[in-house]
Amino acid sequence: MKKLKNYLNRFLELYLEYRSYKLYGAIAGIRITENIRNLADKKGFFIIEHKNGKKILFKALKLSI
Repeated sequence: MKKLKNYLNRFLELYLEYRSYKLYGAIAGIRITENIRNLADKKGFFIIEHKNGKKILFKALKLSI
C-alpha cells in the first residue's frame, strides 16, 4: 500500500497538468483477505474484488495525498 501511495504521489510530480485532479487508489484481486481489506479501508483505497463472476467495489473512499 505504501508503494501505491508513492506511485500516486510520483504521478502528480511527473504530470503537473493533472495536479488539480483528484486521484483515487485501488486494491484489486480475486480474493482479498480481511487484513488487506481493513488496511486498504484505513488508508482510503478503493477495494475491487471478484465474486461470483462479478466485480464488486467496496468502501469507495477518497485517497488523501
